[in-house]
Amino acid sequence: MAEITDAAREQLDLLTAGKPNQSSQKFLQWMENWKSLVEEIGAYRGSIADEYFNDLGARDHLAIAMTRAHKMGYVDFLSWALPLVEEVDRRFVIKTVPDDEGLMWGNYLDPNAWWNRRLPKDEGLLERFRTIGAERRRASYTSS
Repeated sequence: MAEITDAAREQLDLLTAGKPNQSSQKFLQWMENWKSLVEEIGAYRGSIADEYFNDLGARDHLAIAMTRAHKMGYVDFLSWALPLVEEVDRRFVIKTVPDDEGLMWGNYLDPNAWWNRRLPKDEGLLERFRTIGAERRRASYTSS
């Protein structure tokens, strides 16, 4: 990961000041988690599809932080963070496919969260998604 500049770190610290579950260290951890997930795709070993959803949460947190930074005019921070996130995003797109089967069940709430509408190019995990999706559909039919 590119070294953060002093100006970017100062803006990141301001961005996360007073936020109970956020800090500049937390942002860097979310970035590492997002990068790690993307590196694992294709050899992803999460045991269930819910773990994949959970791992996507790092990208959700990055988006929230960057949106706040944009609204606050933190140009130095964004100049540092955006290229890093965009590079990992680019690799994520290469290693995933659009969720044309609707297997991401309800992860479409934020129309800007495009990463929540992509599935790994991992046939074993895709099959697990299909199985869980069928189980959820059956459960929703029987509860109606």
